[in-house]
Amino acid sequence: MSNLPQELVDMVIDNVDLPKDLKALALVSRPFVAGTQARIFRHLTLSSDTGTDLFKRESSGTLSRLSAILSQSQHLGAYAGTDLFKRESSGTLPRLSAILSQSPHLGAYVRDLHINLDLGRSDIHVLLAPTLQLLRGVSRTAITYIRGCHWSWSSWTDEMRAALINLLCLPSMRSLALDRCTDVPAAIIRHAMASYEEVVLKVSGIDFHPVEFVRPGHGKSLKRLVLLIAYRAEDNLDFHDLMVSAELTASSAHLKHLDVEVLDDVDLITKHAVSVENLTINCYSFPEFALPANPALRSVTINAHPRMEVVYTLREVIRFIPRLPSAAPELEFLAISICGIVRNVWRSATLPPSSDADDALMELPNLRNIRFSVGCEAPEFEERLRAALPRTVAAGLLSFPTDIEPPDRWDTTAFFSQ
Repeated sequence: MSNLPQELVDMVIDNVDLPKDLKALALVSRPFVAGTQARIFRHLTLSSDTGTDLFKRESSGTLSRLSAILSQSQHLGAYAGTDLFKRESSGTLPRLSAILSQSPHLGAYVRDLHINLDLGRSDIHVLLAPTLQLLRGVSRTAITYIRGCHWSWSSWTDEMRAALINLLCLPSMRSLALDRCTDVPAAIIRHAMASYEEVVLKVSGIDFHPVEFVRPGHGKSLKRLVLLIAYRAEDNLDFHDLMVSAELTASSAHLKHLDVEVLDDVDLITKHAVSVENLTINCYSFPEFALPANPALRSVTINAHPRMEVVYTLREVIRFIPRLPSAAPELEFLAISICGIVRNVWRSATLPPSSDADDALMELPNLRNIRFSVGCEAPEFEERLRAALPRTVAAGLLSFPTDIEPPDRWDTTAFFSQ
């Protein structure tokens, strides 16, 4: 087996997925070691809770599983049998730091990095900063909030700030997710949107401390953008000006997927949705504004969480629909999910004339399905809406599936291409 061409060895490794099989494969002969190490270390999670692995892949696992592989590399046999990714975080990072310091080539194999640690702790900085410096080929990074963790950029050590900046500036970086993070430097958000292909921002609290990037942005064309940032423009003028600046709107000129949370700042949609094919709007009241004209738009999803009776949201739905033909003439799919406080006011409430809405839907030649997901008043909602849209119903376009799971607003993996 040691005489096999490396191309054939690589083909064999590429067709093995289970960690136990990779472990066994590494024992075949030395030519298999480097390839199996690369596969095992490709997806690295540093977490105190392995259940939050955003990449939904088998994590790099335990050192007992890796011991056979690593024993064929110098210095690493001593770590066999210890659990590198156990649920408690106290030993995870020290073990990984020790391994990488003795075999730094393993860090070059990491492509997907998920950090789910308390970044407010200085003792974590001491180990995490040099570890990040050894990861030179990362392409996707996710950082998640955990138990009171926040950025506190100004209180971080110089080494930690430099390590994160260097990571974000890697030429290989194409995807960044900040999930439930607080006090994130605005400069990092700006860099991500201007530099990467996929960006997921689920953050609260923006830090305006200056951040100097050691290298300019790479100018990758932004394809996927998730902006679940609940803020009011009038209370955050500096951040609002950044989000709608010429620089960031230019970076989204070729955006294909946009998922945005809207309070009162509709500029996030009008500025960034000019070329999207798939648009998701998360809102507390049903949108009363017109979507920007976009012939490329194929799919619109609205997740409304109204703090009002659903009947009033139904009124807004009927008012919203007539705007679709001019905004999205090639629309194929419309999904509306409504969750909120519901009261039994259906019989007494009246709706606006619905003929315009019915006519508008029939004007969309490519429309294949309109799907509604409603809360506990679904039967009443369905009855009223069917009565309001008779031609649409007759065309078989309207559906009320009951087996659709509520949208998971925290599922970052849905926006990371595999």
